[in-house]
Amino acid sequence: MKKTDMPAGLLCARLGFWSIIYLLLGYISLLLDDPLGRVALVWFPAGAAVSAFLSIERKHWLALYIVLFLSRTLLDVVMRHSLETSLVLSLISLSCDTGVAWCVRRFGHQRDMLRKVSVWLTATLALSVLAALLGTAWLSTQFSLPFFSTAEKWWAANVSGNIVATTVLTGMLWHHKEKRPAQAAWAVAGLLSVGISAALVFNMQPASADSVGLVYGLACIPILLTVAVPLVAGNQAGALSFLILCIVVIFYSWQQTGPFFIRGLFRGEPLMLAQGYLSGTAVLMIFIRLVLQMRGGEDNSAPADDGQAIAFRLAIDSGQIDWDPDTDSPLRSVVSALRSREALLMALSDEVRQQMVSRWAQITTGADVESGFVFRLSLPDAEPCDICERNLFCIPGNGGGFIVGYWSPAAGGFPFNAVGGD
Repeated sequence: MKKTDMPAGLLCARLGFWSIIYLLLGYISLLLDDPLGRVALVWFPAGAAVSAFLSIERKHWLALYIVLFLSRTLLDVVMRHSLETSLVLSLISLSCDTGVAWCVRRFGHQRDMLRKVSVWLTATLALSVLAALLGTAWLSTQFSLPFFSTAEKWWAANVSGNIVATTVLTGMLWHHKEKRPAQAAWAVAGLLSVGISAALVFNMQPASADSVGLVYGLACIPILLTVAVPLVAGNQAGALSFLILCIVVIFYSWQQTGPFFIRGLFRGEPLMLAQGYLSGTAVLMIFIRLVLQMRGGEDNSAPADDGQAIAFRLAIDSGQIDWDPDTDSPLRSVVSALRSREALLMALSDEVRQQMVSRWAQITTGADVESGFVFRLSLPDAEPCDICERNLFCIPGNGGGFIVGYWSPAAGGFPFNAVGGD
């Protein structure tokens, strides 16, 4: 094992964590399903798998794939299908999730969070079609079932589960600053408001078609409260509020009460409305996070002015690195051991190392480089951390001159802020 590899204990802990999350969400998805159905109505583990792949270095993807594959196969065998069918469906499902994560890593721009989210949504929609067709084709050889309606059900379950679960998990694992007491009070008030309003609205008995306008209007109240929570109390509180909304909607919808169970709708339509309701709210929550990032200045090119940034100077010829000794940045203790170009490059993955060297080469020629370059730094005996490099420029001089820039802790929506940092 290389010196900069993740410790085996930490890797096993992460794999175990994501396996438990995957199994728990899978059990909930199958528990809510029609026992006679061959495809889940909603598949929350898709979001857990995508979040897991995006949160870990790519060199560990095979181990993560095997762990989640075994978890899904075990769950499917115990609750639903034969071993043969479970193996095939696990292969299709996990390959789809891996493909979504790969697209985000491959096509997501380093600091363009809007682009990363757009790639994630597009890949989820497109790859879920392929997975639905392949999965339904296999099921059709084992059971007598309508092909296109089953494929449509698979697609909707995978898309909604991916969007909803990823939104909750990424929000809960958001890199955040220290919370203020006033912010905590707002968080508690917001969570209570979301829970109470959602319970009141979704505990309503089925209404007639004549009152559909009023009913759907009431259903907007929990959404408004949910999206307001991150604005006043931060993204982790927002993720909790959305989780509460999901629990309430799923619970009461399973009891066939609430605004979507209007008399006159066909069987299955109310649950499709609930899926769309939660998926739409999830997408709205994601874009609220993007707004908060821009408002907080995480994506601008200026160095952080809150004591988080640390300046460095790299001697172009010798490769010596000097760090600002007078800063109070939390990165000071992290980067103190990086005194040379070689030491820094050894703490980066192959892909990021190439990008870093390319940036240095461009800046020495006077070319412009991307200001908000986000990458993952892996130091010995330490958990990998995400860094944002800004304001890179070159100072000509004797001995080749210097490259000067700023590092600060990368802020943003885990796991999307770690793209390229594997």
